[in-house]
Amino acid sequence: QIGFELTANALAQVTLPSSLLSGVVMSEIERSSLSRINFRFFSSTNLFEKRQKDSFLNSYVVASSVGNFSIKDLRDPVKIEISHLTKQVSSGRKCVFWDFSLNGGNGSWNERGCRVAEGTSS
Repeated sequence: QIGFELTANALAQVTLPSSLLSGVVMSEIERSSLSRINFRFFSSTNLFEKRQKDSFLNSYVVASSVGNFSIKDLRDPVKIEISHLTKQVSSGRKCVFWDFSLNGGNGSWNERGCRVAEGTSS
């Protein structure tokens, strides 16, 4: 949780499922790096390009990594809640992540495997 007071006022919250690493085959050396779970909070949105000219970034950006692993196609979801910078109607929201494999390695926004939880304000 990233915030300074109560959970209700958190700017961002990341919940990792207990099944996160099930099915990941790793050596003992790789297993020792599992204690390294990193979270980064970007309070400036200027580092990330807009995907389309009619879209805008309406939240801070949160990054998370587990060791040196690329984990995909999870059985259970990673839940990320991020407060909006400005109030927005729910019909126009999109869930995206920064995918470094796109745009010749420079990265771009990607919606794959990501969804907005309807009925929330974050």
